[in-house]
Formats: sequence, structure tokens, C-alpha cells
Amino acid sequence: MSILENNKVKKIVQYKGIIFLLALEGLLLLFAVLGMVKKQEVTSVPLNNLIVTSGSYQEEKAGYYIDATNAYTGIFLETPGISLSRGVYEIRVTYQADVAGGMAMVDTGIAYNSLLGNTVNLFPGLTKTDANVWLLSGTDTFKLQFSYSGEGYLLIQDIQIVQTNAGSRILLFCIICLSLLADISYVFIKRWKNKPVSKEKIVMGSLLSGLIFITCVPLMTNYLFQAGDLIFHLSRIEGIKEGLLAGDFPVRIQPQWLSGNGYAASVFYGDLFLYIPALLRIAGFPVQTAYKCYVILVNTATCLVSYFCFSKMFQNRWIGFLGSVLYSLSIYRIFNLYIRAALGEYTAIIFLPLIAYGFYQIFTKDTLEASYKKTWIPLVIGFSGIIQTHILTCEMVGLFSVILCLIMWKKIIRPAVFLELLKAAGITLLVNVWFILPFLDYMINGDFLIKSAPSLMIQKNGLLPTHLLTAFFQSGTTIDFINNGMVASEPVGIGMSLIVGVGVFLYLLYTKRYENKDSKRIKTGLVVLFLGCLALLMTLRIFPWDRIFAIHQITMRLVSSVQFPWRFLSIGTVCLVILALVVMSVILGWNHKVAARWFYAGLIGITLFTS
Repeated sequence: MSILENNKVKKIVQYKGIIFLLALEGLLLLFAVLGMVKKQEVTSVPLNNLIVTSGSYQEEKAGYYIDATNAYTGIFLETPGISLSRGVYEIRVTYQADVAGGMAMVDTGIAYNSLLGNTVNLFPGLTKTDANVWLLSGTDTFKLQFSYSGEGYLLIQDIQIVQTNAGSRILLFCIICLSLLADISYVFIKRWKNKPVSKEKIVMGSLLSGLIFITCVPLMTNYLFQAGDLIFHLSRIEGIKEGLLAGDFPVRIQPQWLSGNGYAASVFYGDLFLYIPALLRIAGFPVQTAYKCYVILVNTATCLVSYFCFSKMFQNRWIGFLGSVLYSLSIYRIFNLYIRAALGEYTAIIFLPLIAYGFYQIFTKDTLEASYKKTWIPLVIGFSGIIQTHILTCEMVGLFSVILCLIMWKKIIRPAVFLELLKAAGITLLVNVWFILPFLDYMINGDFLIKSAPSLMIQKNGLLPTHLLTAFFQSGTTIDFINNGMVASEPVGIGMSLIVGVGVFLYLLYTKRYENKDSKRIKTGLVVLFLGCLALLMTLRIFPWDRIFAIHQITMRLVSSVQFPWRFLSIGTVCLVILALVVMSVILGWNHKVAARWFYAGLIGITLFTS
């Protein structure tokens, strides 16, 4: 064998693992793609086979008709048992109505949790509707049931069941994701063999993965928790999906809302990141699965972004991890995530550490360093993130940014600092002008309920001081503190670990148990302590929101838009997390390493236990 041939054999042997992996992935992808090109089967359900409880088939109307003269409420029409194989189906119904009816998908003979589908409203104003059903096993007893409200009329004219290729699309998506994961893992292992990764990085990666896992524990069910805004946000995802399928991009008005008249939710409410679950819906996943995937991504981003920002601020990975734990498992974030389902607000929480990091760099970094000219980047990303997710958070952060700039006015008058702040503001506006201009146009020139609705005073919705000092929360059922006090209160507070952080920082100030090299960190702590306490004060019922409300028409509009003063807990939380990290950085400088370890472990333990 020649030297050239021998080298070829060696290369084949060397890369046989990746060749085999890519070949296997290619075969799996081909299998999924072939399933997608399969012709969709359309089955029309014969109307003469339907089981009628009330109403009758009328030839002139070409369908089953029921109205108030029948004096009947409930299921008036259902199909006999239909034989369907495993797969994803689309139910298409043609109807007429002047009052909403309903269609339910039921199967008493199928295994538990093998049928996934919702009751569908038959809205007046529309003449057709479609709904998906996911069958995880074959059945002979699938039924459609049509219900009547007892008012107006309902006419069912045509029923079709279409076997879609959504199952193959889901399979293709899963194969692509698993293939990417396998390829990245293979490359990582190969690089690890050639250039070993430090033990600290491996441990930190494992700890962050564990933290992400813990934040996602409530998602490990076959259902979603009932939450305040859940249905609205699921509808937003569906609206974006429907808009994309209708050929709109970007989707500004959800086309199927309000009986097909459309609704401008996307003009007033940034939904850039909701394209991710919307694309999962287009791929074929149920809306609950798409929402869960989105929450997992939010949790992952919150953990990693906060770790990155806090690590950079304190130049220490372990302090960064502590900050990620305190922030990701903070009481208010968990409350927004799993009890309120406040999608816009908990997504905006991802970006608050970036804004804090951006301001920290601009105000503390040496302006003569070459890298100082890039300090505007975290601010642009952070402010763009909250603009595209939650306008109210943008309003609150804007207020506190102004207060921070007033505190740091001596630094701002320096040309280099002022230029970076100016760049951050200007570039943020340019990046988001596509959203800001339509929003302002609708707010100024449009005639909408959001403008004409009476302004509301919000002071009565404020917290009691006890809320902020509560150590252990339960899920709660009410935010009506006027009538209920603390009984069944929702978990609106900062949590025990952040209270401990404030207490230890005050102890450090009182005893002056810090060195000169820590003075810069102590100053940072004083600033975030002031901002954090101000934010917490603004959450309370004693804060004069009603007086501010009465100052002017503008303050009336701004105050009433906040709706609940305890929204400022998001600002208070990020400030007090940074304060706890300041304390940790000072304690790490002590010679007493055991005390530092106990304090570090104690904060994490308290956070895990209370959250």
C-alpha cells in the first residue's frame, strides 16, 4: 500500500465516528422528510350518520339546525365512533351561528392522555373553524360533540377530518435538535481530549445545568398550572401562528381574534420572542408544549444571562453563580412565571441584569481603556429586550435609570461617559424604531379603549410592609389586600435570602469590617441599596401614588398604567441581588474562608428552601 493510500485509510479511521454520526442523522432526516411529502387524507363525516339529541336536519339549510324553539341546552349533535390511526388531525367544521356554540373532541375508549385536543368555540361572525387533535394511539371510538347554548341558532353544515403531516414535522424538528446536540457533544468531547477543560468550568457548567433544571421543575407535568394571564398569552402565540400562516410578517394584528375581525395586540405588546413558540406551533406541536418550551428557554436565558453579567461585574465565577441562583429563583420571578403566567414581565426580567451590568461598566470602568467604547452594548441589548417584551417594565426601568443618572451626575458630565450613554440611547431607538413608531402612532392617533378607559388609582393595590419581611410564602389566591389583608396572599415579596443580604450589608457598614480595596464595591452597594429600598417603598400602600396621580394628566396616565405597585419588586429584586453579591465579595476578602463558605452556602440553601 502506498503512503498516500495509507494516509487516506488513517483519516477514514480517525473520522469514522463523525462519518457514522452524520450518516445516521442523514437517514433519520430522510425518513422524516419522506413522511412530510405524504399526501394528506381528507375524510368527510356523513351527516346522515350523526346522532341527534335535539334539533333536526333541514334540507333547505343543508345541515343540522337548532334554535331557541327547541328549548334545549347542551350536546345536541355528535358523531358515531370514528376509526382513526395514530397521528395529528385537523378537524374542519362549516357552520352558521348568531350565538357561540361549542365542539368537543372526546374518546372514552382510548388510553389515558392519548388524546390531546381542546373544546372549540363556534363563534358567530365566522362560518368555518378548524382545530387540531393529537392522537398518540389508534382508536375506533373518537367522537365530535356539538353543544348549543340555548339561545339564537346553530347550524352544522359540514365536518371534515384531515390527517396532517404534523407528526412528521414534529419528528423532523426533534431529529434536527437531537442531531445538533449530538454534533456539539461530539465536537466538545474531541476538543476536550486535545485541550482538557478546567475542572472549575466543568463544575460550573454542571451547577448551572442543575439550576436550570430546578427552575423548570413545575413544567414536568402533562398539564399547565392555571394562571392569571395564561389564556391571553397562549392566544397571542396562536395569533402569531395564524398571522404567519396567512402570509403576514411581522404579525401586527392577530387575524382570527374577535370572530375574525382581528386584534392589534402585537402593536401594543412586543412579541418578538413569541415567534419561537409560534414556529413550534407551525411545526405541529400543541400550544401547551410550545409554551413549555418557551418557558424552558426563558429559564435558561435568565440563569445564563444573570450568571454572565454578575460574573463580569465582580470578576468571579462563583459570585456570578450565586447571583444567578438568587435572581433565577427570586420569589417575584417565580410568582410571575408559574402563578401569574405574566409572560411579558418574566421575559423582561431576563434583561434587567444586562442593564445593571451596562450601567456598572459605564460608571466604573476606566474611560481610557480601549474596551470602554463598547460599554454601550449591554445597555442596548437590555433596553431592546424590555421594549420588545414588556412596555410597563420599560417605563419602570426608564424611571430608575433617570434616578441613577441623577445620582451619578458627576460622572455623566465627563465627555466619555456621556457619549456612551448617548450611544446606548440612540442605538436602542434605531434598533427598535420598527416597533416604537407603530406603537406611538396607535397611541396618539388611534381611538382605542386603552386610551378612553378611565384612569385608575393604584395606591389601594399596594403591599403591606409585612409582605416585604415575610420569609416563607405559599402560592396564595388573592392580591386583594384591602379586603383580605394577608389571608391567602399571593407571594409578593423579596424572599428571606435578600433580607439576609441587606442585614449583613448594614452590619458591614456599622462595623466598617471592610478594607480600602473594597470601598468601590461598598459604594456600589450603597447605590443599589438606595435604589432597591426606593423600589420596595414604591410597592407599599403607604407610598403616595394617589397624590402623584392627581398632579397632571400625564402622571395620571403613567401611574394608572402600572396597575399594581408591586410590579416594582422586579427592580427591587435585581438591586438587592447585586447588594448580596457586594456582601459576598467583601466576605471573600476576609482571611476567614470558613465564614465565607458558610455564608455562600447559606444564601443558596435559604433560596432553594424558600423558593
